[in-house]
Amino acid sequence: MTRLPVWAGLVGSVILAASTAGCSVLAGPCDVTIAGIKDTDIDGVGKPLPDDAVILARPADIDPAAGHVLGEVDGVANVVLQLRPEAAARLKTHTTANVGHYLAIAVGGEVVAVPGIMAAIDNGDLQLSGAPDGPSIAVPLAGCATGAVPSD
Repeated sequence: MTRLPVWAGLVGSVILAASTAGCSVLAGPCDVTIAGIKDTDIDGVGKPLPDDAVILARPADIDPAAGHVLGEVDGVANVVLQLRPEAAARLKTHTTANVGHYLAIAVGGEVVAVPGIMAAIDNGDLQLSGAPDGPSIAVPLAGCATGAVPSD
């Protein structure tokens, strides 16, 4: 599973780090868009998704039954999103070619996180978390992760 924490202090295979400051989106149906953005758009949290963003996954590309909300890790709630195969392939291609650049995670068209791409994301399992001192990313993404938490 690929972790997409919004802060770099989590242990494990930390792939992305982002900020969710200023996000006010509430939970509801899955309305998440994952997009590649220009480096100049990294201050976009709380703003609309940029018009020139490269859309990698839309709500229909996320399988809510396969995603789940995890308990807290280091005091931060985590959400696991599962992308459908075609979207997972787009994300892999984009992140492989854009290490060191950024993605935007938007809910309802509003950017809630801007993680930096630290390595290729080669599967469709995305684990996102909020910053310990910021809003919970689990709230706006909960509609995209309705499955049961798998047992290890």
